[in-house]
Amino acid sequence: MRFARYVLVGLAAFAIDYGVLVLLAGRMPLVAANTIAFLVANAANFLMAHGFVFGRSLDRSAAPEYAGVLVVSLVGLALNDAVVWVAAGLAGWPLIVAKVLATGVAMGWNYAARATWVYRERSAP
Repeated sequence: MRFARYVLVGLAAFAIDYGVLVLLAGRMPLVAANTIAFLVANAANFLMAHGFVFGRSLDRSAAPEYAGVLVVSLVGLALNDAVVWVAAGLAGWPLIVAKVLATGVAMGWNYAARATWVYRERSAP
């Protein structure tokens, strides 16, 4: 069930990500536009997933968890940028196809890493 909620949040974050990318893609280099779009969507994803997916509150403990999410997401960003650059920039695929593929790769990494390291169950003392 948690993964299904993560997918729902991911779809909303994808809409933000792709929307920002489309707005910026003609105004700056593709990888820069993709990076900005990814970071905006990442912040939105954290705000949605923190409580809805992982059952955490947005209190003082959220700051270190966001730092962990951001570190995980930087790897996801590198994967996302690489796939968009290769698929759209080099192979000439349509941007939407490249972005969907890149999002799938990054989403798999981000979920696995968040569940394993950032939001792992804490053992009682």
